Amino acid sequence: PLSEKQDWLKRIAPQYLMTTPSTLCTLAEIAVRGELPLPGLREARTVGETVTSTLRDLVRQAWGVGIIDIYSSSECGLLALQCPASGHFHVQSEWAITEILNARGRPCEPGEVGRIVVTPLHNFAMPLVRYDTGDYAEVGEFCPCGRGLTTLTRILGRRRNRLLLPDGTASWPNLSSLPWTEQVPKLRRFQLLQRKNHSLQLRYEADRPLSTAEHETIAAMLLKHVHFLQDARGQ
Repeated sequence: PLSEKQDWLKRIAPQYLMTTPSTLCTLAEIAVRGELPLPGLREARTVGETVTSTLRDLVRQAWGVGIIDIYSSSECGLLALQCPASGHFHVQSEWAITEILNARGRPCEPGEVGRIVVTPLHNFAMPLVRYDTGDYAEVGEFCPCGRGLTTLTRILGRRRNRLLLPDGTASWPNLSSLPWTEQVPKLRRFQLLQRKNHSLQLRYEADRPLSTAEHETIAAMLLKHVHFLQDARGQ
């Protein structure tokens, strides 16, 4: 429970904190309210989810520290580490062959986004060859730090979190960065679905039925965030 996490962190006073971005966001919001001071914290590290610039700003506001993101998977292990000099992700080429492929199955050039395909070099019990992780990333330029490893500019997220725009382009909107608790405090959980005709459907759980005004607030917030337009029927 969140209250136990909060008490535990106060008690141990960590210098480094590693958790998922969604948990870190909740803890940072508590800290901004003055309820979770961590004066000895030197760095936050994140795994498992996409890190946004909004979260980086929130953590710096909460504790005055930065975030170092780690890209890994349960099947393939550690795949990329964030460079302290440039902020790009260095692919761990000695550990796994990591390819970023476009829609034609060809390697992406710097600045292009593609799916991540991995061949781990350490798994002898169950070898994986060109394993499609379901993640997408943007290939980066050569890093000025001099390490010489392939870089990724951004880790964009899972295929299932991809939003297809009507013009054919794709985006990965981070819905957890929206101010849900401020706009609709009674909302507990939600799921956003996209139909084949590009329309969106929001499913949610709340402590009580939401009012028409709250529905309109959520719709306006979501559509602005994902850069969609609402038609004359309100869809």
